[in-house]
Amino acid sequence: MVSEPITSNPKTSFESNTTKANAVITSLGSTLRTEKDALEQVLTSIQSTNTEFQSSLSSKIEKLHEDFAMENKIMDDLAVKTEKVKVLYVKLNHANKRIEDLLSEKVVMKSCITGVNSLLLNIIETIDSLITITVRKHLAEKHRSVFIMLNRLEGVSKSVAPPKQGGEQSKSFGA
Repeated sequence: MVSEPITSNPKTSFESNTTKANAVITSLGSTLRTEKDALEQVLTSIQSTNTEFQSSLSSKIEKLHEDFAMENKIMDDLAVKTEKVKVLYVKLNHANKRIEDLLSEKVVMKSCITGVNSLLLNIIETIDSLITITVRKHLAEKHRSVFIMLNRLEGVSKSVAPPKQGGEQSKSFGA
């Protein structure tokens, strides 16, 4: 701003200053309107971008919820199947233990039967041979059903026959 000489008229000076001030105010108003329009465009752009971002974010959150629900269902199914496997594993172990027990019982029973048979044969051999043959036939008939049952239940692979004595035919027991 250039200062005017003091000798000039105050009214002229006032009008000149008013004109300059009005020009500056008009220019400032125009600049502010331009800036306001630019800010409104930026605001509109930000709001649009924000709306798109929120929509995208909501979509992704919804997808995550769906994935989480699917994962929970899979985990629940897996837990049920795991429990079934555990139950089957316990049953298998129990069945294997029972098989081992039955095999042990089979060995003990075979041993006992063989021992009893041997003792009975020793007792019978000490008595008269005619009685031996009669008793042996009688025992063979009595034991036949036991051996048949053992063959079926315990899977005895060999047929058991009492040893022959004079005049007897060899008999084979089994199904």
